[in-house]
Amino acid sequence: MKKKILALIPFITALTACSFTSAPKKTTTTNGTEETTTSGIGETTTSTTIGETTTGTLETTTTNPTPTTTNPIVVEDHTVIPTYTSSDITLQAPDFSTRRIPNQDSVKYEDLFNLGNTVSISIDMEDSELEKLQSDLDYYTSTHCKSQLYRHCKSVTITLKNYENTFSWTIEDVGIRQKGNTSRKDEWPIIDESGSLASLNHFKLSFDETFDDAAYGADRIDWSSDAAGYALRKDREFLGLTGLDLKWNKNYDGTHIKEIYAHKLYKACGLISQNAGLSNFTINQVDKSESYDMGVYTIYEPAKKSLIKRNLQDNDIMNFGTWNEEKKGSFGASDSKYGDLYKCKWGIDLTYNNMNGDIGVGSMDGTYTPLYERKTNTSDTTYSDSLLKELGRAVATGNIDKIRTKLDMEYFCATEAVSYFVGNPDDLKNNTNNTMIYMRRSDGMGITIPIDNDRAFGITKDWNVHDGMIDVGPMDTNMAPSGNSVINLYKNTILKSGSASNKLYLAWITALYNSDWLKDSTFEELFNIAKNTYEGTVSSDFDYIGFSLTDSNVSFSNYITAKKNLCKNYLDTNPEDGGDETDGDYGNLYIAGSLNGWSGKDYPFTYLGDGVYTITFTPKNVSGNKIEFKINNGEGWDVIDWTIDLSNNELVMEKSGNCVLTGVTTSSVITITFSTITKQVDIQIL
Repeated sequence: MKKKILALIPFITALTACSFTSAPKKTTTTNGTEETTTSGIGETTTSTTIGETTTGTLETTTTNPTPTTTNPIVVEDHTVIPTYTSSDITLQAPDFSTRRIPNQDSVKYEDLFNLGNTVSISIDMEDSELEKLQSDLDYYTSTHCKSQLYRHCKSVTITLKNYENTFSWTIEDVGIRQKGNTSRKDEWPIIDESGSLASLNHFKLSFDETFDDAAYGADRIDWSSDAAGYALRKDREFLGLTGLDLKWNKNYDGTHIKEIYAHKLYKACGLISQNAGLSNFTINQVDKSESYDMGVYTIYEPAKKSLIKRNLQDNDIMNFGTWNEEKKGSFGASDSKYGDLYKCKWGIDLTYNNMNGDIGVGSMDGTYTPLYERKTNTSDTTYSDSLLKELGRAVATGNIDKIRTKLDMEYFCATEAVSYFVGNPDDLKNNTNNTMIYMRRSDGMGITIPIDNDRAFGITKDWNVHDGMIDVGPMDTNMAPSGNSVINLYKNTILKSGSASNKLYLAWITALYNSDWLKDSTFEELFNIAKNTYEGTVSSDFDYIGFSLTDSNVSFSNYITAKKNLCKNYLDTNPEDGGDETDGDYGNLYIAGSLNGWSGKDYPFTYLGDGVYTITFTPKNVSGNKIEFKINNGEGWDVIDWTIDLSNNELVMEKSGNCVLTGVTTSSVITITFSTITKQVDIQIL
């Protein structure tokens, strides 16, 4: 039985190229004024201004793409944990192509996140609104309450260059506020004492912000005399997006794509995840006539309820039907199109006691933010949140037969397998953080959605957890940052050796292990696209890092090699737990130690197959009739750092002490043979 994960990533296929050399023309549309001008031979620039009186929805009317493959296997009863193996799993193949967009009406929101298109975002702000952003930051640093209030951008201009064509949109009166936790500090102020822009910051843009909440006080907009305008503003979108999140490269990721790649990997497995891309970013202080180049930012679709809709419209999501089927479900609020979506704070464990009294809708001023903050059905203050509470009661029992009736375990196993390779130390398993929970409208079952994966694939800047998580294996039962035991949900499901959920989790681990997604060449393909598009504009008026595959963080190559080796170590010795037994081949291995200055490739092992390595050598340097050594891959110690336990002749495939051989001279002939599968070692000294 082949489990197909179909059409999961909205990558763009190429269309026939069109040239635009006709005379300039001007047309009026319901979304504002559209102007088209020729800007060079074979080049076209098209712009749309969305004025205050024409602030309705701006979105294309093209139909959704038809999946390229058919006949997905659907597990009808999602309370049953499937028993397929890794050979039954097919991930969506990587495809980073960039389609040719014939005209502005054909631009889709996916195009905004395609790294082959050059995206630029420029915002105009008055000094008074920047001062309010600074006041909001001061409020947070003194109270630790994150205000949800937006301030006014006079306008936002978004430009997308696709091959020879350039498309532009200007949206007036857009909401803007800061986002983030550790990034909101006095060391990164919005403005300095002179009122000029002072540093890089993370921001959220809201195209549909109405500024009418009572928390705005004197700044509150009264729409009572403009019901039509209010309706247009409340439903205003850009390419189907109600807003955009923008983050500067605070973690100094030289690749600029690690978090983007993480989102693509989740999507490749049929899981809901944000679209993310890159953009040039500029802030213009209109009162001072000053413009600030903010460099290259990462842009995201917001983690809100529309994320569910867009994923179901454009992808085949595991154990979901279409968007039309989901919104017609009977679970959750009776008058909603969505199930119940919650954004969770740090400290969640998904048990009822953890939830009880800490579920609800947060306040705009940030003085109240529940642990489980509901993002749907926010107007009903008496809503019961019964679906989430039922999930919490099931998780609290520790009984898998109860848990699987409320939490989609197939979805959870796949999610956690991806999260293992992504390696975010600030996720649900490692730090009880950065998670959304969605209770499906179709059947009332829950799924977890990882968000904020900005510490993916070996990021160590400002917070180095286990050398960028390269020491954390797929079956580790401790939280990586603290060393505390993981929450019981993991112990009772995917980390319970031999259980159905454990076997399914390891099947997904193995499928990912063998996929093209975890190959250097695939990552480097996307990196090169991003570099070619944005390398010339990566510098900023403040802080920035250039494009590089190697930086102060762990490289993608070293990170993935280490994580895959940990998987191989476990699966080779525990094939009965699930997944597929690996062949024990770790590539080139070498001895490094006192005999060669702890580096170099002058003592190579020979691989005999079936996990067996051997070496026969005479040591060049011996001190006190002994040598000390370890085993690596000849490229340092980040990926392989093994030793031998002489007390039981066992290969130790993790960081440990040196192996010390005594009774050795520079005339000794030493033969070492070991198996990476059985871990048995044989040493002969002649």
